[in-house]
Formats: sequence, C-alpha cells, structure tokens
Amino acid sequence: MTPDSLEPLAISVIFVTLIVSVAGVLRHALRVRQQRVLADLRLQMQNRVLDRLERPEQLLEHLGSEEGRRWLELDDGPPQGAAGRILGSLQVGAVAVLVGMTLFFLQGSFEDPEVSQALMLIGAVGAAAGLGFLASAVAALLLGRRWGLLPEGDRGRVRTGGGE
Repeated sequence: MTPDSLEPLAISVIFVTLIVSVAGVLRHALRVRQQRVLADLRLQMQNRVLDRLERPEQLLEHLGSEEGRRWLELDDGPPQGAAGRILGSLQVGAVAVLVGMTLFFLQGSFEDPEVSQALMLIGAVGAAAGLGFLASAVAALLLGRRWGLLPEGDRGRVRTGGGE
C-alpha cells in the first residue's frame, strides 16, 4: 500500500471516530436528562403522597401496607448504576486507547508532514483520554468496594440476570 492509498482510509477512520464520539456524548446527555425527569416525577409523586397523609399514624399505616412498601422500594440507587458506569468507562477507555494507538501508528505511513503530525496529535490525545478513562474506572472500582458501594463478590464467577 502506498501512502496515497492510505490517506482516504485515515480520513474515513477520523470521520467515523468523530461521529461515534458525538453520538456517544448525545446518548449520554439524553440518558442523564431522562434520569433527571424520572427523579423529578418520583419526587412529585412522593410529595403528593406525603401531603395526603396528615398525621404520623397515617404515614406509619401507609408504610405498613403493600402500596407503602412498593413506594419505599422505588429507589434505584447507585449500587446498580455504579457498576454500569464503571463498565462503561472501561469500554470507552479501551476503544479510545485502541483508536488513538491506531491513529498514532498510521501517522508514519504518510509523506505529508502536516497529516502525519495531525494523526500523531489526535492519536496521542485519544490514547491519553482512553488511559484516563481506564484509570478512572479502576479508581472507581477500588473506591466503590472500599466504601461499600460495590460488593466484593466472587471474583471468579460471572453473574447473570437470572436466578441461581
């Protein structure tokens, strides 16, 4: 392959990487907005229930009922979401490191010094960002376990959603 034949490939890889990155940021922003809307709705519902109950005895009676127990279990707290965010950081980090390294190594196949420098810069920044995501995921995993947000679990066993 000649350097001239690799130039369209490199441009395509950069273009696809940018599109995937923008799509990932938009997806994350939409997910955060959806979670905020759900939290606001949950807060409004809980406030309406509390407004309906005038005395502490009514509150205790409500919490003892089946509806009251379901109301208390509505919290989808951080332990479930923390593991997903850590896994997401690991995935993004691994992909960013691989794309960054690929772009960094592609820079040697171009004769044009500007294209070569641009690929080297983008590759180095992508790899550094990926390493940052990986380090962040490892730190979150270690701190989450130490603070009790994540269970220690069986390290050699894969957990599935079904019963055991």
